[in-house]
Amino acid sequence: MIYLFILYLIFFALYLELNPKMTNVWYRIGSDGNRHVQLWNLIDFIIKPFQKKEFWYPTFWDLNFFIGVFTLILCYYIFHNLDITTFRIHVVSAAAKLFNLIRSKFNTTHIGTKHSIPL
Repeated sequence: MIYLFILYLIFFALYLELNPKMTNVWYRIGSDGNRHVQLWNLIDFIIKPFQKKEFWYPTFWDLNFFIGVFTLILCYYIFHNLDITTFRIHVVSAAAKLFNLIRSKFNTTHIGTKHSIPL
């Protein structure tokens, strides 16, 4: 899990720098005219949702680090606790029941004619 968190942190930092809405957050031109890496700006941006409520609106979720971490944890939990075999059996069983229900609705007799689903 820690590897996923570090990978997401790197992805988030690159996304901030390459996103057309946000640039020059942590890799910017300093007062001397040279490019510098300023990680404090990245840390400041990560904690910004605790200072400004606008970062919690859905339009800014891509810039909210904590929404991304929550999504990462949720996906990790779902994929590691999901039994694919059982899930597949339930999906196939539900699809078969739905198909049989639809088929039974169309295979009823109305005024002497039989309606059926062409296969």
